[in-house]
Amino acid sequence: LKIIQRCIGDVSCVVWDSAIVACHYFVRYQSFWKRKKILELGAGTGVCSILLAALGADVVATDLAEGIKLLELNIRENWKVITRNEGSVKAEILDWNNPYDKPLSFDVLVMIDVIYYLAVKSDLNNTDNFLVTIICCYEVRDIGEPKIAQERFFEMISPFFSICPVADKELDDVYKSPDIKVLRLVRK
Repeated sequence: LKIIQRCIGDVSCVVWDSAIVACHYFVRYQSFWKRKKILELGAGTGVCSILLAALGADVVATDLAEGIKLLELNIRENWKVITRNEGSVKAEILDWNNPYDKPLSFDVLVMIDVIYYLAVKSDLNNTDNFLVTIICCYEVRDIGEPKIAQERFFEMISPFFSICPVADKELDDVYKSPDIKVLRLVRK
């Protein structure tokens, strides 16, 4: 993959460590992703969405309006890789603080390092027809607002989803870290 990053910005501009860990996890189970319909929240540079599409998934990669141009650029840069295994990816604007007004017909929701702002609200627990499985990969934050945001996120979803940590042996031997967690969240 060829991923273009931006030097200036706070979010949606670089490939974070958790995205690298997630990508290597996805590759270890590449046959699982073939023909899956995936929604990625906060796709940023698009590296995870592009990789999943290259593995044969049909992906909708979402981010805030200010991140869409870079996301679309990276999709164009990797189009041959994406389509080689019959995958697809398209970029869409999605602000979590506004309702998602399209039908939710996805197999898996992917969330990579997106739980660090208190202002972000989520309707994951309010959607009865939502996905069965969420893959959540994040770097553990131990101070300030990011730590509180992570705690609140898990408090909010725990009544509705079983939180299943991915075992260390399921992760890549090199591309993993004790500070980066990969979880499967399964609807109860």
